[in-house]
Amino acid sequence: MKAAGTILLCLTGTLASAQQIAQYTQYVFNHFSVNPAVAGSKDCMDIRLGYRQQWVGFEGAPTTAWASLHATIKAKNKPYQANKHGVGVFVEADDTGPLGYTHFYLAYAYHMQVARGYFVSAGLFGGLKQLKLDQGQVTLANYDDPAIADAAGSSLVYPEISPGIWAYSNNFWVGIAGSGLLNNRVDDIGIETRATSRHFSLSGGYRMKVGRNTA
Repeated sequence: MKAAGTILLCLTGTLASAQQIAQYTQYVFNHFSVNPAVAGSKDCMDIRLGYRQQWVGFEGAPTTAWASLHATIKAKNKPYQANKHGVGVFVEADDTGPLGYTHFYLAYAYHMQVARGYFVSAGLFGGLKQLKLDQGQVTLANYDDPAIADAAGSSLVYPEISPGIWAYSNNFWVGIAGSGLLNNRVDDIGIETRATSRHFSLSGGYRMKVGRNTA
């Protein structure tokens, strides 16, 4: 019975789905990477770089690299105005074996003061995303497989938008953002037409003081 079950499992095929966005930890160190409404929330120009490699030692292990910059814009004649604008740039490259993507986003956010020291902002990422397949990293028993042959060297470029809302003060933050909202069709990576999936993220936190110089 056990052997029969094993054989049945080997002969059974189904469609597998996985995430279409990069997965990395420590979002708390770069909220802007997941929410465009964060652009301009700092009182200085914020520049950050990041790199993550998973499954170290394995060939084709997932890697993610990103760079971000955002800053506040205030009217010259109103330097102390509470409401403000934010702009930014976010670039990310994610590779998982033969599949990879690169995206370039510009960001804009508007910040409105709702109480002393408390702000709510709404923002938008807009840009392009490139999805590619490197056939040189694919090992096949049959190199005439149409799913790979038709997609060999494929590189798709399509638009992306990602809106977000962010509420914050010096001690707390909470936000929600979405990506992949255009449901772009992916026709050339393989023989079956697919659409990108929508993703939503919810984040929040509170900074609690535990000592004179520690929070």
